[in-house]
Amino acid sequence: MKPTDAPTRSAALDVAEDARIEAELQRFKWIAVGERLPSIGGEVLLACTYEGEEGPVSQVGIGERSERGWFWGPGVEVTATVTHWAPLPEPPHA
Repeated sequence: MKPTDAPTRSAALDVAEDARIEAELQRFKWIAVGERLPSIGGEVLLACTYEGEEGPVSQVGIGERSERGWFWGPGVEVTATVTHWAPLPEPPHA
């Protein structure tokens, strides 16, 4: 199939999709751990910092908070400083 044979979306669909993405981004907000903590046991996005060999390093990933601290997964403790968190977005629809 040549690139010109690929199906194209209408301009109206592109505009609607762009608006949906923009609305989703506007709802996404990082929450400082000093302001509020997430519920214990639920997965969230974590923003962390740690001191690397060449200076500060930022790290983002999915983790959870427990009574014992922050974890990337079962038994994998977050050793960096968690600075912010955010709820996970809705998964894509099939």
